Amino acid sequence: MNKVLYFITLLILTGCCPGGISTKDNGPLPESALLFVPYQNDSMYSFQHSKGEIISFKTSRETFEDYYACTECCVHNQFETNQTTMVSESFDYDISIEISNLNTEILHCYLNIGKYSFYIPTPVSQYPYYEIADSLEIDSCIYFDVLKLGEPQTPTNYYDYISLDSLYYNQDYGILKIVFSSGEYYKRISNIN
Repeated sequence: MNKVLYFITLLILTGCCPGGISTKDNGPLPESALLFVPYQNDSMYSFQHSKGEIISFKTSRETFEDYYACTECCVHNQFETNQTTMVSESFDYDISIEISNLNTEILHCYLNIGKYSFYIPTPVSQYPYYEIADSLEIDSCIYFDVLKLGEPQTPTNYYDYISLDSLYYNQDYGILKIVFSSGEYYKRISNIN
């Protein structure tokens, strides 16, 4: 009986991992991942509201070590995350884009606008929450290879009178258009350095 109790205690202490928990180092983010998010540190990016108001965002960008513990897998992953934050004094939400190599086979990329979160697939593949638009025209400028991201992930207990509906994004220019459920939108207009 004491051996069974000892074994159960050992399993609890090691998180049910007989060999202990190992650490897997995924190494640094590849340069190709950093290129997927086109925003530069300490730069300004402007968007125009459908009613004419222009807002500008100042960006900051940093890479840091991150960790994820999977006790069921008996593995702790060590990886890098690159976070781009866009802040505006005249927009209700901050925008952040995080890309990481949590999984070495596919990069994880999320774009967050306030409480709304959009998954950006890397590489572009079949995923139910986006469409690939051949092109998108904004103010006589045509953008190619545009992702239309829809159905943002939001907290289930949160309700807004006007919510985010969809977002248009491409690898070369980033956010092209943010569309709200009311039909109002913000569109990319220029970069100011």
